[in-house]
Amino acid sequence: MTPPQITSSALSLDFGSEVAGKLSDEQIVTITNTGGGNLVIADSEFIGAAPVDFGLTMDFCSFQVLAAGESCEFGFSMRATELGERVAQFVIQSNDPEQPLFFMDLRGNGTGSGGCGLSPSLPSLEYFFGWMLLLGLLWIGFRRKGTS
Repeated sequence: MTPPQITSSALSLDFGSEVAGKLSDEQIVTITNTGGGNLVIADSEFIGAAPVDFGLTMDFCSFQVLAAGESCEFGFSMRATELGERVAQFVIQSNDPEQPLFFMDLRGNGTGSGGCGLSPSLPSLEYFFGWMLLLGLLWIGFRRKGTS
């Protein structure tokens, strides 16, 4: 009997450009045992430069046994945590004697929102806290006046 052999419907996924912080559309990859023996899929993980930017939306493969010809699916998405190119690899551990570690490349690009890019500055925070202090003092003053 021939040994198990892991194959994938894709060796790499490109999520294109996504606004940083926004979840991409799901991409599905099918894993198939094209060998003769049972393929035991163990754990899987994300590694590389930006592994936290990629995640599983679906996992019907980890810790499964695939008989010859059987398949399972992983679903992937990207949520860029920073601007610029985001890359990682997804690694699947199995009992395939030729590829005990199966690697899939993941790629995407984090972009800005296209908006005006407003963020709180120090003067605007000082203004906010100044108003909060004034309102707090007025509230204390009214409470004292109401209790006398």
